[in-house]
Amino acid sequence: MGTSHFRTSITKGIEILKGLRGYTSGMCVPHLILDSQYGKIDLSDNVISKENNVYELRTYTGKILRYEETSI
Repeated sequence: MGTSHFRTSITKGIEILKGLRGYTSGMCVPHLILDSQYGKIDLSDNVISKENNVYELRTYTGKILRYEETSI
């Protein structure tokens, strides 16, 4: 079956994680990860800005990546 049924928009994922914080043990709160061509990006602390559906993200090497989110 794969994991495609876990896929969500970045906006919805961040909303879900904010809802878990404060109500769930820190060890139980998952990380929201974007798998990009430059490696995996943890979205909890690497979102620089968002304008419409375009995010500016920082990769693990410090490179700035523009990511356009398409509808899921």
